[in-house]
Amino acid sequence: MTTDRTPAGVPGVDHEITEVDGVVTAGSDSFLADRGHRNPAEHRAKVLLADDFRRLMQAQGLTQAEAAMQAGLAQTDISRIVRGLVRGYSVWKLAKALNDLGAATEIVVRLPEGETHAIAVG
Repeated sequence: MTTDRTPAGVPGVDHEITEVDGVVTAGSDSFLADRGHRNPAEHRAKVLLADDFRRLMQAQGLTQAEAAMQAGLAQTDISRIVRGLVRGYSVWKLAKALNDLGAATEIVVRLPEGETHAIAVG
């Protein structure tokens, strides 16, 4: 198997082009989109929330069972979340689970006129 890459920045190319064994594939600017995720931005947010959950759980020295009790989830849910398997969990549910471990999670809205407000999750 041979692989050649043409990096972005080459005139006329605004994304990476990969050739593997003579098959040329042009990628976008989004790894998740290239992997077939329907909503890459949402998936990225979920993965980041899951990683924050994992880090907070470790910092508090919680077992999966203990974290599950605090977050009101099943231990199997916690196992999936800490491994980054977030399909089937909403951003809101993951943010709420973080709050249940003591984080302060909020959604910040910045309007074009400059007004900003935050919505607390919980």
